[in-house]
Amino acid sequence: MNVARDQKLSSKSESDCLHCGTPFKVGDQLDDFCCSGCEYVYRLIRNEDLDRYYELRDNVGQPVSSRVFSTRDFSWLKECFEAVETSSAREKELELSLQGISCVGCVWLIDKLFSEYEGGKQCLIDVQHGTMTLVWAARAFDLLGFVRKLRQFGYEVGPMVSKPPSETKSIVWRLALCGAFALNSMLFTFPQYLGMSADFVFARQFSWLSAFFATTSILFGGGYFFSKAYQAIKRGVVHMDMPISIGLAAAYLVSWYGFHVGDETLQYFDFVSTFVFLMLAGRWVHVYAIERNRGRLADVEVKPSSLVRLNQNGKTETIDIASLKEGDLYTIGVGEWAPVESDLKSESAVLGMDWINGESESNVHVEGSIVPSGAVNHGSKGLLLAAREVWSDSLLYRLLGSKGRDLESDAVTQRWIARYLFSVIVISVLGAGYWALVGGVHDSLRVLISALVVSCPCSLGIALPLVDELSNSMLKLKGVFLNTNTIWNRLRKVKQVVFDKTGTLTSSSLEWVNSKDVESLSIEERNALCELVSMSGHPVASSIRESLLAKGLYRREGDWSLEEEVGFGVIAKAGSDVWRLGQSGWAANEEGACTVLSKNGWKVLSLQFSDNPWPDAAAEIEAIEKMGLDVQILSGDTQEKVDKASEYLGLEKSRALGSLLPQEKESWLYDNEGKSSLMVGDGVNDSLAFDVALVAGTPAVEKTVLASKSDFYYLGMGIRGVRHLLKVARNRRQAIMYLLSFALTYNVIILGAAVCNLITPVLAAVFMPLSSIVSLGIAWISVKNDENQ
Repeated sequence: MNVARDQKLSSKSESDCLHCGTPFKVGDQLDDFCCSGCEYVYRLIRNEDLDRYYELRDNVGQPVSSRVFSTRDFSWLKECFEAVETSSAREKELELSLQGISCVGCVWLIDKLFSEYEGGKQCLIDVQHGTMTLVWAARAFDLLGFVRKLRQFGYEVGPMVSKPPSETKSIVWRLALCGAFALNSMLFTFPQYLGMSADFVFARQFSWLSAFFATTSILFGGGYFFSKAYQAIKRGVVHMDMPISIGLAAAYLVSWYGFHVGDETLQYFDFVSTFVFLMLAGRWVHVYAIERNRGRLADVEVKPSSLVRLNQNGKTETIDIASLKEGDLYTIGVGEWAPVESDLKSESAVLGMDWINGESESNVHVEGSIVPSGAVNHGSKGLLLAAREVWSDSLLYRLLGSKGRDLESDAVTQRWIARYLFSVIVISVLGAGYWALVGGVHDSLRVLISALVVSCPCSLGIALPLVDELSNSMLKLKGVFLNTNTIWNRLRKVKQVVFDKTGTLTSSSLEWVNSKDVESLSIEERNALCELVSMSGHPVASSIRESLLAKGLYRREGDWSLEEEVGFGVIAKAGSDVWRLGQSGWAANEEGACTVLSKNGWKVLSLQFSDNPWPDAAAEIEAIEKMGLDVQILSGDTQEKVDKASEYLGLEKSRALGSLLPQEKESWLYDNEGKSSLMVGDGVNDSLAFDVALVAGTPAVEKTVLASKSDFYYLGMGIRGVRHLLKVARNRRQAIMYLLSFALTYNVIILGAAVCNLITPVLAAVFMPLSSIVSLGIAWISVKNDENQ
């Protein structure tokens, strides 16, 4: 790491955000909070005497970021509310998706806020699946007001969307039943192990009951694995459920044969019941964490669905966005975006493309210029546009398309299971054939079934999920959450980490460097500043407004006249005084490129802004490079700004590319080992690159389209989540090597004993849980040792 970067980092210390608990490097302005959003919500909670939230909060929550300061269209909610209110039920009920909940503190806080609204009956929150069910009295509840109140505290609400059925719900009821079946099966088999004679009066009934509970276990629990194995065979892939299904089917069928002929050495009914229960428990652990992480992501992203078009008579009409035709005139309001490439029909416009190409600065457009698809209106007035294309041909349409990540393919596991299956089946068949020649049918079946049963990967079936759960827990403490289980083996193949710049290596908005100077302003000067930033969507105005809101200094008082001079700044008039906020030469007739607040042409305050990388970015990139991985920056921001960022981070300029369109990011990954790249981005402009990368991650939890394409997401203001993921992946891989070494040793010994006809049902009943306990111990110790290191 270079000397300049060392000096920058030496002045930074680490702290935990007072609101969300996220660790962050303390910058020049934010000493106690990781972002202005957390500072704003923290002040709200304190002011409303809701401090108990911090007593109940987990260690790390979700940073609020700047979304609490943005406006949002709730027309969809009004439609839902009206539809529910018109129903005949006396009590109205509505289920919504909910984002931002992370602990019992969030549940308590939302419930307290709900209790403040008249007419509210119940507020039921499902943390795992990220849903909220509201019940209220007819025509007596302010749903919109409640949802807006939640948004003030950092919680986003969205409509319920169709999701795949929860696998944990499918497993948990099977698990409960099979647990009871296993206990009963063991209860009626245990007397046999203790020496109960075959002529005991209830011996036959005990055997029948053990067979019955094994059958119910197969029906209610085994069917889950049989169906999964069948689906895998149809797709032509090898899955862990295949050896599980073979072991279960073989043990169950041979047990009935042994029951029929009266041979107790062939009866494995208790094994069947116990094995089904253990495998279901392992599978529940395996899928629960992933579903819980996905449940944190609500569909709260505003997507274009309709717009206002001008018809031939000059009248406005609201149309579906898919109905927009080339040449149609339509309007967009302040903060809204142009869905398709269009011609500007208004006199002038200030447009931003930061969420498309990463460029944090707004650009001035004049009448007749081309407005790109996705351009956001940062001005103070609505715009008139003429469409140059239809929605399905636009760049925005392609970027918002969600292909999703591959949740099933795992070539490494498939190869391991295939080799395991082949070896065990060959050894079992050869051993059974030998004993058929020298000992008869009973000995042959005993060897066959014992080899399949004791070597079945029951220990790995619960130990591997435990490793994943421990790894997920370690990541959760660091604010990292996985969306897919197959990410682990793909991380093993990663050779380079590719970062977007704006919103990933830097903040998504400009940082007001000298924001503390606002405290020295008089009330009149502060009121003027609040009024000047109230009407503009420009990044500079947004940064000022957010900081003032966070500090509780945002007030709009007095009678003001506002206007905007496009490309220069904003003017506010009160009486004979003229206030300006904009370029220094325009606002105060001073040289320089800074932003100035002036009164009657005299400078009141110079405002300094920066988009330097996060304070932790340089150290984190150095740590990633020490892991043997290359680091690359692909940004839509200007090359000049990207060069400045690369110098701060200590990266060669050749590894930092700027001014890239979304399609160019995609092409670069195709041409530069995209299938061995981990891509990290926060904007829709990274969507196409996500489709190419081997692994994709994002800090933009609130952007549903991007989050759904990601293998992981992380919280906090910085990039440390990427290094934590890579480190835990390596630790997990080491733990699995220990487990596989034990499994190989165990199977060599146990298969040898089975082929020698030394394994009885009693020994099988002992070895199966014993091997599972040892495997769990290895998993626990190896992962925890890695965590301590």
